Amino acid sequence: MVRWTGASWLDAEGPCLSDAEAAEAATMGAVRREAFVLGRTLARRTMAEVLGVPPLAVPLARDADGRPLVPEHILSLTHTRIDGQAVAGVALSGVAVGLDVEPIRPRATGLEQRILADGEALPDWPTSEDARLLAVWTAKEAVLKADGLGLRQGARAARIAWGNPEGEREAKGGAFTATSPNGRWAGQGIEQDGLVWAVAWAATL
Repeated sequence: MVRWTGASWLDAEGPCLSDAEAAEAATMGAVRREAFVLGRTLARRTMAEVLGVPPLAVPLARDADGRPLVPEHILSLTHTRIDGQAVAGVALSGVAVGLDVEPIRPRATGLEQRILADGEALPDWPTSEDARLLAVWTAKEAVLKADGLGLRQGARAARIAWGNPEGEREAKGGAFTATSPNGRWAGQGIEQDGLVWAVAWAATL
C-alpha cells in the first residue's frame, strides 16, 4: 500500500517540529525554512494518523543519506514553490517509494533530449506540452528517489512506460511502469492546480 498527500499551507495548529528540527529550521534562509517546516509537519501528521500517536511522538529520523525515516515505514518527501508559496508532499509505504512535484513552467531548451532515453515518448495525459515533459521528469525523479540513486546517474537511467499493464489510463493522470538500475517500479502521475506530481513504488511483478 502506498499513501501520499500534499499541502501548501499550515492550518491553525501551526508547525509540528521536534526541538532538533526547530533548531535546524532556525539556521535556514526563509525560503528553505518554509519548505522544511511544511514538509516535516506534513510527514509527522501523516505518520501520526498511521501509527495512532501524537505527531511529536512520531519517531521521525534520517538515514545515512539524510532521507526521512520511520521504523518499518519508508518515506519520501518532496517540495517546490508555486506563486511564491511552498508546496510539500509526503509518500509512505512498506516498500521503496519516491515522490516528486514540479510547477508547470516553460521547458528549458534541450531538456527533452537530456531526459528521454532511446525509445521513450512524452505521455498524452497532461494539458500542455510543457506539462507532458514535466510528467516525464517527475516520474523519473520519483523512480530514482525510490531506487536510491536520485538524479546522480541522470534522468535517462530510469525508463518510463506510460499506461498500466492493461494499457488503460487514469482519468486525472497517467499510470506508468518503469525500470532503473536497481529495480522495477509502478507509479502514478497527476496534474493539479498548476503542478505535476508523480509517485513511484517497488513493483510486485
